[in-house]
Amino acid sequence: MKAPKCASDYQMKVSGPIMDRFDLYIEVSSINVYNYDLIV
Repeated sequence: MKAPKCASDYQMKVSGPIMDRFDLYIEVSSINVYNYDLIV
């Protein structure tokens, strides 16, 4: 797999203090638990 190797190579290039400044924000929509059967 190339993607994990590329990611690990990139992480080696970026120093620890710089990586500490990055936050990950992912917005996800809520689901209706009563209609969960329709999704699965």
